[in-house]
Amino acid sequence: MLEQDLQNLKNDPQCIKNLELLTKEAKAAQSVQKAYEVLDASLTLEQKSEIIDSLFSEILQISFGDLAQKLADGKKFTIDSDEDLARLRAIYEHGIEKYSNGDYRGAKEIFLILFYMFEGTSLEDALKVHIVAAAQRIDFNQFFENYVDTYMVETDKSRYAHFIQHFCINVEQFLEANSKILQKALSEIKGLKG
Repeated sequence: MLEQDLQNLKNDPQCIKNLELLTKEAKAAQSVQKAYEVLDASLTLEQKSEIIDSLFSEILQISFGDLAQKLADGKKFTIDSDEDLARLRAIYEHGIEKYSNGDYRGAKEIFLILFYMFEGTSLEDALKVHIVAAAQRIDFNQFFENYVDTYMVETDKSRYAHFIQHFCINVEQFLEANSKILQKALSEIKGLKG
């Protein structure tokens, strides 16, 4: 998008009204996927931080409410569902926020729940790396700089692009070297598996 077009949209009252309408529709439908579309557009249009924060809070509220219900029912999200994947993205981003703010325990707990939800998928090992890093209290910036393949993260166009899954370390060796830490952490979610 050209800079001038973007500037015109930022100042277009109809565009802002359309965003407000889409926000109401996403909330009414309890659709995290639609709410993320509105959030992305709001970020692009550099909306006020209150609007951005409100949208993300709504996304988290819906996602964690659904997570609580699924855990209570002994169910998992459907990974093939775009809506469920959007909810898992929100939960993951909240975990990353906790991790980047130094809340290692809170981040590890979220990564454990996500591991449970993604078990048997291509993200399983990536989440194990997150769990070990949080359990070891590795600073998030250090984790990102020393463990993450930032080029691959930035160019990833896959279905799971919103999740850090590319590393510059040998994941298998890292997990083997930290197997005791990982097993101890994974023992915390044994109750979820029935």
